[in-house]
Amino acid sequence: MAGLDFEDRLRLALREAAEQEVQRGRVARTIATGRSALLVSRRSLVPAAAAVLAVLLALVVATLLLTAGSERDAVSAPKVVARFALADSLGAPVGAYGSVWVAETGQGRLLRVDPRSHRVTARLRVQGGVAMAPVGETLWALDGEFPPRRNGFGGVLLRVDPRSDEVTARTPLRTPSGEPFAGLDLAADHQSVWVLGTTARWHNDDSLGLMRLDARTSRVTAAFPLPDGWGRVGIALRDDGLWAITADHRLLRFDAGTAEKLSEARLDLPSGVRDLDPAPGIIHFAGETLVTSTPGGLAGIEPHAALVVWRRHLGQSVPVWTEADGLIWATASRRGPDRLVAAHPEDGRVVTSVELGAFGSAGITSLGGELWITTAGGEALVLRR
Repeated sequence: MAGLDFEDRLRLALREAAEQEVQRGRVARTIATGRSALLVSRRSLVPAAAAVLAVLLALVVATLLLTAGSERDAVSAPKVVARFALADSLGAPVGAYGSVWVAETGQGRLLRVDPRSHRVTARLRVQGGVAMAPVGETLWALDGEFPPRRNGFGGVLLRVDPRSDEVTARTPLRTPSGEPFAGLDLAADHQSVWVLGTTARWHNDDSLGLMRLDARTSRVTAAFPLPDGWGRVGIALRDDGLWAITADHRLLRFDAGTAEKLSEARLDLPSGVRDLDPAPGIIHFAGETLVTSTPGGLAGIEPHAALVVWRRHLGQSVPVWTEADGLIWATASRRGPDRLVAAHPEDGRVVTSVELGAFGSAGITSLGGELWITTAGGEALVLRR
C-alpha cells in the first residue's frame, strides 16, 4: 500500500511539472517580442531544466524505493518438511550445538534431538518445562515445576555440557538470605545468569522477582522482588544490561554485573487480563528492537527511549516467537489451527504466513535453515525457510 501511495504522489508531481512547463511556454510566447525574445527564452530554460532534473531524480528515487520495497517484501512462506510425534507433551525447544533441545514435560526428561534423523540422542532427568539458555560451551537449564507447589519452591539451575550430554553442576536456587527460589525463565551471558521466579514470601504477596548468579562460580549475588505483582513478566539480557517488563508495563533496566537499577519507565502497551500463571519468553531482542508479546499480538519497543514504535495484532493469542534471518517468526492462535507469521522487527510489518495444521504451539526455535515448532500435545513440526 505504501508503494501505491508513493506512485500516486509521483504521478501528481509529474502532472504538476508538466502543467508548469505549459504555463511557462504561454508566458514566454506572450512576452517574447522583438529582440527580448531570445533573452526571455534563455531565462525560461533555467527553471524548465530544473523541473526536468527534479522529475528525473524523482523517477530514480521512485525506482530505487519501489525495487527495494519489492525485494524486502519478497519473503517466501516456509514449507512444512516434517511432522512427527516426539513425546506425549513437549515444552519450548532451543536450537544449539547442532541439536534441538526440548523438555518432555510429561516424563520429566530433557531430550536432545538430531535435526537430520529426528532421533533422540540423549535424555536427561529434569522436571517441568525447562527454560534454557546456551552460552559458549554451556547449556544452562532450569529444573523445577512452575508454578511451584505449596512446598515446591526449591528450583535448581543445571549446567549441561553439550559435548558429553552430562549435567556437570546442579545449583539449588536460594536467595542470599537462604529462601528457596522457584525459577520460571532465565537469561545468561559469559558473566551472569539471571533467573526470573519467586519465593514463598514473594508468592504470598503475588510477586515475581529476579535472582543473579555469577556464571563462573554459580554463586548467587543478588535477589529482589519486582514491582507490579503477578502476571506477564519477562526478561532479556544484552550488553547494555538486564531488561525486564513487569505486569503493569513498567520497563526496567539493571546493570548485569551489579544488579543496580539503571532506569525505569512506563510503556504505552494495551491492557489485558493478567495471566493467572506467568509464562517464559515474553520479551526478547530482535536486532535493536525489544519485542514483547501482547494480548493477541506483538509490540516493538525502542528500549532506551521506552517508546513503543509499533503494535501488530495477529490473532487471539501469540504464544511463542523467535528471531531468524532478520525476521520475527511467531505462531498465532486463531479460529482453527495455528498459523506461522513472519514480521519485520523494525515496523512489525507482516511479510508472509502459513497454516501449520496444528494446535497448541509450545515453542519455536531456529536451527540452520529450519524452524522447529513443538506443541503441548507432543508433536514436532519442521519448516524449511
